Amino acid sequence: MSFTRDRRNQIKRYILEKINEGGANVVKRTAETFGISKNTVYRYIYEMEENGIIKKDKGSYKLVEISETFVLKRSVGELTDEDLIYGKYISKYIVKSHYASNGF
Repeated sequence: MSFTRDRRNQIKRYILEKINEGGANVVKRTAETFGISKNTVYRYIYEMEENGIIKKDKGSYKLVEISETFVLKRSVGELTDEDLIYGKYISKYIVKSHYASNGF
């Protein structure tokens, strides 16, 4: 069965929310909530593991924390407007929703 992108993202968001809450039986709960097979849930989990969004730790899944350091070099007088700097260089790394950076 093929789902729309919105439906896939809804399932992934649900999985991430349950992992974030520290809930047990994420696979079973997701399968029951969406009426899908456990294999389908595992496929989404595997995809998110491969993309570095979650990791398995001691038998349960955890969200991967990502931090990055940016160094912005500019010439004197270049890009003096902070909003321009934010819009051009930084905003793409700031997510508006919890999962937006990964297309969810």
